[in-house]
Order: sequence, then C-alpha cells, then structure tokens
Amino acid sequence: MSVSVNDGKFLAWANTEQVFVVEVTTGKVVFEANAPKVAALLLSPGGSYLAAWQRHVACTIPGGLPNMHVWDVKNGKKLKELVQKKQILWCPQFTADEKVCARMASQEVHFFEDGNFETIAKKMHIQKVVDFSLSPVNKPPYHCAAYVPGTKVKPITAPLMCLAPRASHPLSGCTNIPTLKGSRASLPVKASLRQTEFHSFGTERERRC
Repeated sequence: MSVSVNDGKFLAWANTEQVFVVEVTTGKVVFEANAPKVAALLLSPGGSYLAAWQRHVACTIPGGLPNMHVWDVKNGKKLKELVQKKQILWCPQFTADEKVCARMASQEVHFFEDGNFETIAKKMHIQKVVDFSLSPVNKPPYHCAAYVPGTKVKPITAPLMCLAPRASHPLSGCTNIPTLKGSRASLPVKASLRQTEFHSFGTERERRC
C-alpha cells in the first residue's frame, strides 16, 4: 500500500490482478488498472501519479518484459513502462509539488518534469553511484543528493545538484554544488541503505549514521 503523503487523501493498493487508488474519506475508487502480481507501489505526494513494480520475469523478448509502470491517476493513462530488474532502488522520487520526478538508472539519476515521463529532462551522471535523495520541497529550487561509497583510498562522497528553474522549466538551470565528503567510519556498513537524505522540509541534507 502507499498513501499520498501531502494530505493523506488517497490510498493505493493492489491485489493479485489489479492496482487501485481510493479516496480515503469516502472509499471511492478513483483509479484502477490491470497489473498482475504487483510487488511494490508508490503514490506520488499529491496522489497524481501511481508507480508499480512487478517481479522481473525472464523471457525471449530482447530486454525483457516491462515490469515497472507509471500511470496518471486522474485520467487513467499509462505514462511510462520500462524494465527494472531489481526491486532495490526501483522506487521513483517526487518533489512535494510533483513538478520533478527522479529515478535511478545504472550510474545515472534521471529527472522528469511536469509529468512527462517519455522525455528525460536532465541526467545526473556519477560513477559508482548507489543511491540518491530528491529534496521533498513544494517549490523551487529543488536539490538532489547522490551517494557514492568510499574505498580504501577515496572517502565517501555525496554530490549535490541544484535544480534551479528558469522560466517555466524546472530543470533548465541545473548546477552542480561542491561535493561533500565523509569518512568511511562514520557511515553504515551496508551501502545499499540510503546514506544521504533531506529532512522533511527538504532544505538541508542529513547523513544517516
């Protein structure tokens, strides 16, 4: 299950064959779609978008069958489907105003704007990145922090990008902010856990220790 965190107005859930979004106060189903064996769900902060992940199934189709889907809850249209083999880090992240969405793809963080999931508006390419955190703010400027594990000769790094808008395009003024560095001893052993996050206001980063 997943709840729209801005106001708790909508709840998303799935059974073995379908996904649903209901209005919490009335129980009214506002969205439903066929999607068998969904293993994970995410409802965007305002309840405008629903993302779902199914376990990847090997097949003869080059690249495999799409198992990650994104829908527009209001009109029911599927906005994007793609192959995401691993469940870890499958989940996209949204700013609170839903203007920007980000997801991990190999050694990149891909950014989408204004619900357009067909076009990657911006890429944050960082070698050996294993996680990221998008600031959950409801107005620009937006920020995104990545996490790169340290080695015996290099410290942990947390590159930060400012997604400052120009005109009507939230991602047109992206700039890189000097990378923060940390010691290997101060962070968890499991690099799969998110190391760098923004607090609930989305204006500052905190490091989970």
